[in-house]
Order: sequence, then structure tokens, then C-alpha cells
Amino acid sequence: MTKLENLLSLSSPKFPKYSSQLINLANMYSHATRSKNVGQMSGLMKEFKENGGRTFEDRKKWYLSKYPNAIDEATKKIMKKINEFKKVLNEIDEEIIRNWVFRESY
Repeated sequence: MTKLENLLSLSSPKFPKYSSQLINLANMYSHATRSKNVGQMSGLMKEFKENGGRTFEDRKKWYLSKYPNAIDEATKKIMKKINEFKKVLNEIDEEIIRNWVFRESY
């Protein structure tokens, strides 16, 4: 649990091994959580505080009222990319890896 999670009395979800890294990679390629999709977080936090927001639950309700579809849309974009990863993972074999290692080694 992180310091922030402790302060906010939040529990951290448990993820299967490597899943967090793969989700992060899929997010990087899909751009799912870029500000144009989910809002600019620094500006949103300032606006939230200026409107009297205090708790995590307040923030969650406030955010979802401003961006009601953002979480679902970002999730769909990441899931699409994960499915693309799954497909290509089945195509990777030892020869592909050997060629990659050779190319990266010189």
C-alpha cells in the first residue's frame, strides 16, 4: 500500500503477475488516458479543490459527473490493445526472438 493509499484509507487492488506492466504498455500505445480522453488531471484537481471538494469519494463523484464515459472509453481502448498483444504473442517464437536479439546486439 502506498503512502497516499494509507492517507486516503484506500486498498490497492491485487493484479496478476505482469498484468500491471502489460496494461501500462497497452495504455501507452492506445493513448487511452491522455488528457484529451480523460481530462487534464492537474487542472481538474485545481478545479475540484476550488469547488470545495475534499474527499476521495467527492472527487470520484465530481469527476464522473464531468466525464461520465471517460473510464469506460479508456478501458475499451486499453482492452483493444491488449487483444492485439494477445494475438501477436501467439506469433512470437524462438526464431523471432533470436532475430530480435541479434538486431539489438550490434
